[in-house]
Amino acid sequence: MKNGYTFLTGLLLAFATSAVSAQTAALQIDTTLNWQQWIPTLLGGNCVQISNVTFTNQPGSASRFTGASSIGLNEGIVLSSGNVGGDCSNNPSYFLGNAFPNGTGDSLLESYALNTLGFTGANTSFDATRLEFDFTPPANQTVTIRFVFASEEYPEFAPPVSNFYNDIFGFFVRALDSTNYQNIAMVPGTTLPVTIGNINAVTNSSFYIETDSSAAFAYDGYTTPITATFNAIGGVTYHMIIAISDIGDSAFDSAVFLEKQSNTSQDVNGIANTQIGPMEHGDAELFGYSIDPGAFPRIDSVAIGTGGNFSFHAVADGLYLVHILPDTSVYTLSVPTYFGGAYLWEDAQPVAIACDAYATSATSMVITTGPGGISGVVGTGAEGFRLRSEELIPVGDVSVFLQDSASTELRGYTRSDANGMYHFSNLSYGTYYVLPDKAGVPLIDRRKVVINAANQQAEHISFQLTMSGVLNVDDTATLVEDLSTNAFKVYPNPGKSMLHIQRATAQALTLIVRDLSGKEQVRKGISMHQNTVDMSQLASGVYILEFKNENGTSEFTRWIKE
Repeated sequence: MKNGYTFLTGLLLAFATSAVSAQTAALQIDTTLNWQQWIPTLLGGNCVQISNVTFTNQPGSASRFTGASSIGLNEGIVLSSGNVGGDCSNNPSYFLGNAFPNGTGDSLLESYALNTLGFTGANTSFDATRLEFDFTPPANQTVTIRFVFASEEYPEFAPPVSNFYNDIFGFFVRALDSTNYQNIAMVPGTTLPVTIGNINAVTNSSFYIETDSSAAFAYDGYTTPITATFNAIGGVTYHMIIAISDIGDSAFDSAVFLEKQSNTSQDVNGIANTQIGPMEHGDAELFGYSIDPGAFPRIDSVAIGTGGNFSFHAVADGLYLVHILPDTSVYTLSVPTYFGGAYLWEDAQPVAIACDAYATSATSMVITTGPGGISGVVGTGAEGFRLRSEELIPVGDVSVFLQDSASTELRGYTRSDANGMYHFSNLSYGTYYVLPDKAGVPLIDRRKVVINAANQQAEHISFQLTMSGVLNVDDTATLVEDLSTNAFKVYPNPGKSMLHIQRATAQALTLIVRDLSGKEQVRKGISMHQNTVDMSQLASGVYILEFKNENGTSEFTRWIKE
């Protein structure tokens, strides 16, 4: 692990299996901390880069853990088929049972149980938790995950008892250009996957520990620490799915404890450039990256100095966004840029502060002048409600971008002031999108504005920041319905190929599907009696669905494609 990192050109960035007594200090679960920060630390290997992280779960089924010497680990992330909050520290008589009866299933685990493990009973999964991401090693190397599998199914539903209710998990890896997954969670020295049937009191018993009745560990049995290994080719991007679920029924929860394999901090050094040379006036920001809703925490902010140099000190391993803020009074055509060359956080590349530099160039604007102007307010208010701009609580220091609707070129940039106000002036006639950006808050409603001779000054183009995302503010209404009581609902969410629509009244609709950058992906007419839409052509990801009725009124919701 390097102790300092250099970022060049643009915004630059770095990136014993013996049984242990269960009678030592209790393992601690902390659901209040951002567990996603530790994802890059799960993969042992030099400078493995993490990207495109997604997570599917039931509430409370993932968390950080510490003080895990009782099960042979130190600290890390736990994924479970139940709610792990505090329960793991109970004694074995505590029943970790039906936390989420009949919750989300996982098709990959079901297929694996049927086709690879040879389940002859029910292979339906319940209460699934899935973490997936891409990773790219810089050189040929062995990537490792050190883990412990624990379950309430032990010992009653393990051999010598024969049954079909053995909970299932796996670490599934494939090259990004392949569809063939390999499970790397294997019993040491064998080609057998780690399951209750393959590690227990009678099978591979050297890797099995039955929890002592006096122990402060709720799961009745667990494996010794096991290391999963994968021989990766340098420069090749792989996709990994870490998934666990109940199977056969939803009772008796299980968990997999994934060890944090590094415990270091380092300085993150960089050089920021503009189109005309080093950026010597401005600031650099470091944001913690999370999958949970809400604005990302700003970890640090530093001034950019001579030669464009900046440095963050004592940065722990984890996932982050790095954001460069040029002084626009000096660099009039440069705009704030996240790592990856994006000006919107949802298009940025989260990075693992762990190794070598990656480069990107600052984003710039194309200016055309004219008599037009656009102004409005950015604020917050009652969660889940659309408000008028005068009812908003102002939010300052939010980046607001102006994008040409046809060319997608940036035409303007500003930041909201202490009163939440923003303003663009000297605009040429044209059609624009107004795009607020606050790290961690999805842009649900971008605003389309036409500037022409009849409408030179567009005022009250305002936005509300909610936990769900950025909403347009309708200044012609007082207070409209709670967003959770829309006239339609979509399910399943997350879903795979078929989207089901439930409507309060029969009416024809136009469905418009956009990705998080605002780019339209699908536009379909839906008859008043149509209740399903085929979404199989979409890639996995998060989408904004707009349902527009015959009167031109729209409602919005988010949908996740698995």
